Amino acid sequence: MKADWVSKEQSQAAKLFLDFLLSPEIQTLALEKYGFRPADPSIALDSATSPLQLYSKNGVQIKIPPEVEIPDGNTLNTLLDFWSRNVQQ
Repeated sequence: MKADWVSKEQSQAAKLFLDFLLSPEIQTLALEKYGFRPADPSIALDSATSPLQLYSKNGVQIKIPPEVEIPDGNTLNTLLDFWSRNVQQ
């Protein structure tokens, strides 16, 4: 976290907090207790204690694609044209 209004101590505290949130223990807790998908791909989503596994029979998808499909060339050209005409000034 870097900005003119952020002290060195605040930046260090933010880094420590982020490290804590991304730790395997907290990622697993967030999954099992609250149903948050972990940022760490090594944490199993289909364990017996995973709510994703529990609710998969109701349509919750355990495996989801990591990204959307890449648009075709015509779509990309249309987006670039739109950006040039309406956003970029």
